[in-house]
Amino acid sequence: MKPTKTTIPLRDRCLSHCATLRIPLEGVSLDELLSRAERENLSHLHFLDLLLGTQADARRERAVARRIREAHFADSKTFVVGHQKA
Repeated sequence: MKPTKTTIPLRDRCLSHCATLRIPLEGVSLDELLSRAERENLSHLHFLDLLLGTQADARRERAVARRIREAHFADSKTFVVGHQKA
């Protein structure tokens, strides 16, 4: 969807809302998703699921990575299977 004079203020408000809610959404990403929704005739709910789902997945991945980093696990060890004498 190409932003028009009437959609630009609404698009900018949506991006502002996302910033307020600390949802890291860039204008380009929103534009791509809006184009897809228009092209595929997505329902409002499906559009919202795509928008929020992508952000939620990314947040979960960052949280897992942060927890692993903060856990300070010891260096990984490898096991060598040796030959056993019979």
